[in-house]
Amino acid sequence: EQALINRTTVATLGDLGREVLTTKYSSALSSWQYEKPEEVTQRKSKVDDDWRDFGSLQRSKKTVLERSLEDEITKENLRLDFAAAAGQLSGFVRDNLKFISARSVLRDPQSGVLGFTVDEFDGYGKQQVVEDERLLREDTALMATSERLLAALEAFGPVRNSYTKLGRPDLAALHGQLIAGLKERRAQFDLELERQLDDDSICEQFADVANPLLKLFNESMSSLIRPKGMLEDQLALIASQQAVIPEYERAVQQLRALAAEIAAHKIAFNRHCTSAAADVETQLRDYGAILAYKRPQLEQEIEYKKLRGVTPAQIEEIERFFKQFDKDNSGFIDKKEMRSCLYSLGEELQRAEIERLVQQFGSNGRLNLAQFKQLMINLLGVSHTQDNISKGFEYIARGRDAVPRAVLTKYLDAHEMAFLAATAPKGADDSLVYGPWVQEVFAR
Repeated sequence: EQALINRTTVATLGDLGREVLTTKYSSALSSWQYEKPEEVTQRKSKVDDDWRDFGSLQRSKKTVLERSLEDEITKENLRLDFAAAAGQLSGFVRDNLKFISARSVLRDPQSGVLGFTVDEFDGYGKQQVVEDERLLREDTALMATSERLLAALEAFGPVRNSYTKLGRPDLAALHGQLIAGLKERRAQFDLELERQLDDDSICEQFADVANPLLKLFNESMSSLIRPKGMLEDQLALIASQQAVIPEYERAVQQLRALAAEIAAHKIAFNRHCTSAAADVETQLRDYGAILAYKRPQLEQEIEYKKLRGVTPAQIEEIERFFKQFDKDNSGFIDKKEMRSCLYSLGEELQRAEIERLVQQFGSNGRLNLAQFKQLMINLLGVSHTQDNISKGFEYIARGRDAVPRAVLTKYLDAHEMAFLAATAPKGADDSLVYGPWVQEVFAR
């Protein structure tokens, strides 16, 4: 409208003013021009100023009216939004309280409402925690939305909401009802869970004793069946295990007591251990018997390895020779006595060889009895007879006609194994038949 007036009335007035100011009459006799041009100019300026002030007032009034309308629209939207949010919160709390009440009723523990085992109870408990956290998150979010909308509405001053009767106290009450319902359900659940956990604790105590023992027995049995390392290492392991057998026996006694407690609680299944106390006791008895059987075998093998096939009778003869040639009873044999001793045994060695042997096995140019034994075992072991070699193979083979390669690798190096594997007859299960091979070697 203001723009229209500017284009019509105000524009016409301006045109008339300019016409008055520019009109001039002139003739031969006279001339005329409007005598007060400043009056026209002042009036035109006054109209422009007033019209400009009117436009400014009009725009200010429009701004106030628009802001008032915007506030009214905002308040109406807030009334509607708060009513919807509060109603949603009320429905959410009401529906979930019904659901919580239905699932929190504990009937007969054997009915399986919450589960039959501690795993099922624990799983339900974890699910319940997650569900409670979800409900509280949703409740908190709905509460926050409702309170935010209510605070925004209250910022306009006292405002009446005809769309809902719910207010700030009602919001807090709804939240409190949900919290109380969740606590009641959890308290009822904890009653039955406590009984389940007590039973499970007894089972777990049993497993803490039984499972390590069973694992130890299985691993140790495997190491005995497929031994690794030197014979001395195997013997040391067996000796250390035999030393703790009494400790294992005390653990089995503890298992018997726990088994009696499990039976008193009428626990049908132990989820932590599937073996009974009697099973552990049987395995311990078998394990001890195997250790007792294996130890003398290893001791004999180690002794045989040390003697390199020299018989006990030969050891006695070595000791007798030492005493015989220890002329001064010093407990030592020097190089000269050593040479005489070996000569009497049919070993005629040069001085350099005697010097080498004394240096290798003795100390300070002489040998004591133990050093002399090692030297003689070395000499006799190098010169095995056919009978000794056959007996050695027979012992390693445990009386069988063939020796498994895996057993031979304990006593022979790679070069010796390669020679034996290439020349000895083959038996079953990757074994070597030693009898014909020994005869063939000594027949050459």
